[in-house]
Amino acid sequence: MAEYFNYRLTEDAVLYFSNLFETSRYVSDKGGKPGDPRYNLKLLLSENSADLEALVALTVDAHGGDIKGVKSPFKSAGTLIKEAVEKGKDAATIEKMRKTLAGKVQFSAHATAARPPMLGCWVNGKATNLTTPDLVAAAKDKFYTGVLVRAEVSLKAYSEFDSGVTGYFNSVFSQGRGDRIGGQNDATAFAGLVPPSRGHVSGSNADF
Repeated sequence: MAEYFNYRLTEDAVLYFSNLFETSRYVSDKGGKPGDPRYNLKLLLSENSADLEALVALTVDAHGGDIKGVKSPFKSAGTLIKEAVEKGKDAATIEKMRKTLAGKVQFSAHATAARPPMLGCWVNGKATNLTTPDLVAAAKDKFYTGVLVRAEVSLKAYSEFDSGVTGYFNSVFSQGRGDRIGGQNDATAFAGLVPPSRGHVSGSNADF
C-alpha cells in the first residue's frame, strides 16, 4: 500500500475556490468511474515559497522519482489560464485571473466524507477547532476565496489506470484576513502574505 506523506504549511496560503463545508461527487479521470463524495481544497502558493518547495519534494518522494509529466496536485498559472480560455471565459475574466495568479502555483487536495477535514479559526482571539455544527455555522464566512489560511495536507501515489500523486487535506485554519477574490480589478488579494520561511514535515492531523 502506498505511503502517505504529511506536511503542515509554515506560511499563509491563499484559499482559492474551495469546497470545505459540503461534499460533491466527481467523475474520476482514472477510468471515468463515478467517485465518492469529497471536499475540495485549492491553495495558491507563491512560486518561491518554502512550502511549495517542500511539497514538490514530498510529491517526488511519494511517486518514487521524477514527477515530470506525471499527474500531480500542482497547476501553474499558465495552465489555469489556458484551461479558462478553453472553457470560453471572457477576456475580462482572463485578465483578472492573470493578475490574481501572477507568481502563484495552485495546489489541489481533497478529503472524503468518511474522513472530513478539521477546520479551525480565531474565535475571540483563541485558535479554535470547529467541532460543533454551531461553531461551523458561525465561522463559514471566515473561509472565503482569498482568505489566508494554514493547512495540513498529505500526498499519496496511485497506480490504478495510470500513475500519479494525489493530494489530500486533513485540516485548514483560517487567519480571517486577506482580500476577497472575485470581481476584483487588481491583485490586492495577496496583501499580507508572510515572507517565505523554512518548511517542515508534520506527522498527525493538525490540532489548532
